[in-house]
Amino acid sequence: MKTYFLFVSFLICLILPTINSIFGIWKFERPDENRKYKDQISLKVDRFSQEFDAYFNDNFSFRSPLLDVFHQLKFKVFKVSTYANKTIIGEHDWYFLGEKQLSIYQGHHDFNEKELNAFLDEWTNRKKYLDEKNIPFYWIIAPNKHNLYPEFLPKHLINIRSRNRTGLLLDHLNPSLSKHIIDPLPTLLKAKEDHKVYYQLDNHWNFRAGEVVSKQLYERILKDHSQLKLNQVPEYKFDTIKANWGIHYRTLGIPELYELITVPKFKQKPIGRYKIQIPETFALKDDYALVYENPKGVSDLKVLIIRDSFGEQTIPFLSGLFKESIFIFDSWQLDLNKDYIERFNPDLVIYLGLESHIENIIK
Repeated sequence: MKTYFLFVSFLICLILPTINSIFGIWKFERPDENRKYKDQISLKVDRFSQEFDAYFNDNFSFRSPLLDVFHQLKFKVFKVSTYANKTIIGEHDWYFLGEKQLSIYQGHHDFNEKELNAFLDEWTNRKKYLDEKNIPFYWIIAPNKHNLYPEFLPKHLINIRSRNRTGLLLDHLNPSLSKHIIDPLPTLLKAKEDHKVYYQLDNHWNFRAGEVVSKQLYERILKDHSQLKLNQVPEYKFDTIKANWGIHYRTLGIPELYELITVPKFKQKPIGRYKIQIPETFALKDDYALVYENPKGVSDLKVLIIRDSFGEQTIPFLSGLFKESIFIFDSWQLDLNKDYIERFNPDLVIYLGLESHIENIIK
């Protein structure tokens, strides 16, 4: 009897997904896995086998509920991440990226002499170009989350050096260049004593960090260029909301996970968008070019900000400081973007990007 039961159960497991795929008896919502699903198959002979496997894996009938069970089992029973190379489970409900960001934190991706000299050459050329146009500039390097909350990392993941690679880069550049670089790590370490400055379920800094970094930039501009007039940031207040999102939320696949975050409430809204051709390969098309204007403020300055996704949390604060703010998300490259400088003729240029992406500048 047991033999027949196992045999029939095995047949049901094989046949039921096929029946459901044909007739659609049960429908399951696909989880957000921070990637595109494979819904088409190339008929080219050299690609068909590989693409069919990917298509089948993404469209298996009971994929979603089986993944839910798998995620819950690993997370709640074994206390491990489903994708340990992507998400590291830290202490006190803090989660961190693995792979490259962890390797950078541990000192395995420090720049060699050739790369450091390439940065020196690149920023020397940028400074020469911007100086000729009489345009001040700053480069804000957002630190990886691991550098802000190492106390919540698993104990076996240690940092073997006293300086992150932003600090090593600052040590290599000459003073005429390093004075243009803003490393917010010390300021954020102090700020975290009062508020959480990074998301627990995501790898980005939060709006509290955006507030702190924007204030640091504001003070640096006034110190270096006292003749420039900046607006005061419009009044705002922070509201606390419950957040069920973030790269680690998606990776872990545990629907009930959440964190409390604070978001600023401003009256100011983006009031226009330049007609800029958006690269076909750029996925976040709504974020590529954002424009803010403050015609009634004391500032008559136009600022061009070349950013990556870490710039998002600074937009509500930086956009209030200038008469006009143009934010360009240039696919994590932080290029000079000479074409936009020539087109908009800004009074100030700011580059803002994550520590783990800065090598894109010299590629």
